[in-house]
Amino acid sequence: MTWLKTIKIQGLRLIILVVVLIASIAFGSIRQSAVNVGQIKVNINEHQSNRFIDESDIIHILESTDQLIIGQSIKSLPLKQFEEKLLQNPYLGAVEVYCDHGGILHVNATLQRPVARLLFDQSPHAYLSEQGSLLPLSDKFTARVLLVGGEGIEALRQDKFMMTDLGSQLYEMITYIKNDEFWEAKIAQIDIDAQGEL
Repeated sequence: MTWLKTIKIQGLRLIILVVVLIASIAFGSIRQSAVNVGQIKVNINEHQSNRFIDESDIIHILESTDQLIIGQSIKSLPLKQFEEKLLQNPYLGAVEVYCDHGGILHVNATLQRPVARLLFDQSPHAYLSEQGSLLPLSDKFTARVLLVGGEGIEALRQDKFMMTDLGSQLYEMITYIKNDEFWEAKIAQIDIDAQGEL
């Protein structure tokens, strides 16, 4: 008989625990919907060595979404839309946007890192990122990177140039030079001739 009493007490404790858990989740959800955004906090990785974009630029991009941010309920903000809008900027490689319970909208951004500057003859120059994408030049910052020029450079202007033999050879050479202290100190420019030879 005492074991039946023990089971009833443990069952009652379990029911009380589940009710308390559900109540706290509901309270947290109600409290979160009542919290308004009071501040935007931006964290940019790689910011010291790469200043193509800064905190004010990111806040400006967020404010250009025609969505009021400061003073709005954190539940009503389209965080995914903010991330998509920020990722349209070519200098940003990854973005995470979230709100905390204190009413702060956090933006964590990782910048694309340029590894070379492509000196096109017929079109504006561009940077080549570590991920192999082309980045436009910036009015804010000039990266100190390897220069790539010559008569055959225009072949790299196409969108998917990394898929070409010349693009993959160039990227492999840039990576090799960048990862070798000796060659990085000695080589400042790579020329591509009219036949596409490095």
